[in-house]
Amino acid sequence: MSYKKNDHVNEMEKQLKQLKLAYELVSHPAIKTVKEGLDFLGIPPEQGVSTLLVKQDGAYRTVIRRDDHKVDFKKIKKNLKVKNLQVATAEEVLEVLRCEIGYVSLYNPQFVPLIDASIMEVGQVYGGTGSPFFDLKISPADLVTLVGGELADIAGEQIDYPEELSFQHDVRMVMEPAIRERFPEFDFVILPVYGVTIDRPTGVMTRELYDAHLDSGGRDKLYDRPELANFRALFSALGIDPQVTPPAVEALLRHHDETGIVPEVNNIVDIQNAESIRSLIAMGIFDLDTIKGDICLRYTEAGEEFKPLGGGVERLPAGVAVISDEEKVLSRIYTDSEYQRVTKRTKNIVIVGDKVPGIPYEDVEKAVLRVGREIAAHAGGQLGTLARTVVAAPTYTPARVKKHYSILTGITPSGSGEIHIGNYFGAVVPFLELAQQADRLYFFMADLHALTTVQDRKQLQKNVETQILSYLACGFDLNKVMFYRQSDIPQHTELQSIFNNITPLGLIKRCHAYKDKLQKGMDEDEVNMGLFNYPVLMAADILLYDPDYVPVGEDQRQHIEVARDIADAFNKKFGKTFKLPDIYNIKETAKLIGTDGERKMSKSLGNYISIFEDEAVIKKQIMGCFTDPKRIRATDPGTVEGNPVFIYHDLINQDRAQVAELKDRYRAGKVGDVEVKNLLFEAHLKRFATERARYAQLQESPEMVKKILEEGADKVRTQAVDKLLLVRDRIGLTNRYSFYRYKSLETRI
Repeated sequence: MSYKKNDHVNEMEKQLKQLKLAYELVSHPAIKTVKEGLDFLGIPPEQGVSTLLVKQDGAYRTVIRRDDHKVDFKKIKKNLKVKNLQVATAEEVLEVLRCEIGYVSLYNPQFVPLIDASIMEVGQVYGGTGSPFFDLKISPADLVTLVGGELADIAGEQIDYPEELSFQHDVRMVMEPAIRERFPEFDFVILPVYGVTIDRPTGVMTRELYDAHLDSGGRDKLYDRPELANFRALFSALGIDPQVTPPAVEALLRHHDETGIVPEVNNIVDIQNAESIRSLIAMGIFDLDTIKGDICLRYTEAGEEFKPLGGGVERLPAGVAVISDEEKVLSRIYTDSEYQRVTKRTKNIVIVGDKVPGIPYEDVEKAVLRVGREIAAHAGGQLGTLARTVVAAPTYTPARVKKHYSILTGITPSGSGEIHIGNYFGAVVPFLELAQQADRLYFFMADLHALTTVQDRKQLQKNVETQILSYLACGFDLNKVMFYRQSDIPQHTELQSIFNNITPLGLIKRCHAYKDKLQKGMDEDEVNMGLFNYPVLMAADILLYDPDYVPVGEDQRQHIEVARDIADAFNKKFGKTFKLPDIYNIKETAKLIGTDGERKMSKSLGNYISIFEDEAVIKKQIMGCFTDPKRIRATDPGTVEGNPVFIYHDLINQDRAQVAELKDRYRAGKVGDVEVKNLLFEAHLKRFATERARYAQLQESPEMVKKILEEGADKVRTQAVDKLLLVRDRIGLTNRYSFYRYKSLETRI
């Protein structure tokens, strides 16, 4: 079979021919490990050579070793005369050398390698080309000529290849004693598998798997099986609502029941999911190479970061049960994380089987072993040692949010401009919490964005003024927060114009701001360019200031991803210019239910409770709240859970004893809806008394508000100008004939 040469191979061959060196390209099926390569080529280990990427005092360097010996890092440091030396991570290898570990080319002209002098002792050597399908066969002398390296004595201890596949990562799962004490029957079984090959789905996930359970006893009885029922009980004990987030196996079954879809991911994940469906034993698979040290089952400390699979960053409170390694949180218990994603780059995995109360260890161990053996049979690899959890104090460094960071958020005055309690608890409170430790904070009124829907002069003026007063009244520390209006900084639209030229049309057509209008029946010809181009202006709003975090809800997540895509495209085309911001996942209160009890609280739907309206308006909104529809009389027992009035009490009412008493009386049928709502109204006025007083003061002081906006604009304009000058230079607008300069910052633009 013939294989296509990639850029790495073509570049190396061009240099070999230019130097007139003798060589041979040996083709073969995809090879990942040294052992596989030696076996396929039929050569002894001393004829194999590999390239390592290392970091020396912050700079990268390549090292070429002979495959029958490790390298001695003490010798390397001595030769290079450096104090610090680290092996680069898989991500760094991919970024710096443009290929995966296992395929690294011997020829990397950007580096002068340090070469193990012992390669000169053999006649011919074989090494990587940057392609999984080719090896380079060459004499050691010609190899040195090709790579221009330095020979040195850097050989370490000999490698025993019969045991190589068990070398990778001796992994343990360590449980914090406090978790074992609280959940004595909660445990895990782990099994590493080394040297796997990730491929397309294998067809092991089938409709018959699901139907077998239904045929054996019926759908209703299936969910009462102890494997699933006990898991739901464990979820409740861990503070996870199993109705909102069903346990893993139950989620697979229910998803199929509701949609008829049979999920397929890849050969590894599908083998594990198929066994989980058969046995009802929950299991997960981690990419072992992303794990540093032990896998730890522990409680968080306050402020640790979690990066879920869906993207973004969450800052966890203390006392959340998580799975971590020694550097980072891998997963909240039973929540997917980006660190456990199994992709084509994955070489080594660890299967984790969940032992819940009422399920024997033996059942879990058998299920995990079946998965391991099935993977070994169909995806290659060698099984490690099956093990249970070790109870001990975990070793870890809390994965805290950055010590020095900046935050940016913008609010569009597309509605009336006023804020309701959903806005307050969903956007303002998370921003204020993040702001406590941030170095720089940007909070702006996105008035240009409002033009996509508000094109009445008086309405726009009113919306913007109301919004400015509303958010200023929330109590931002203006010594720390840069509060400004988008239209006061013309660099936003200038950068948008530049981004328009590197942003693919298809990227914007996929954005929901545009697609939603089409799906709601608007003709494509009726969509204005402002709405269509909304994500590009939003990218300019963000990237102009290089923030670390942008806190958003689910509805804006896609636009931040677009901003990252645009920044990445610009950086690759013109050089590193923009920081790629992280999405900061804001709390679920961003989706606060409205007073109708059905939909998200929204001004456009009229199902909201104001903060700064007249008292009579607020009381009318509260008294119109949906409650328990089954409760006809005040003496009827009522439902508190999911009841909007009690959801609002939990958020607003600072008298926790009163709230607890109201809930008890409501459940017992000893309090009416009118009294509950009147107490909510009183709690609202008390909770927002300071904010309402501040709003009234600002409303009477337009010059004060104007001064706040001017000072905020002056602060951010300095950074905006600096960034645009850099962008102009990078793209070539600045040249030897240029005379344009931004006006002095002392003169407001």
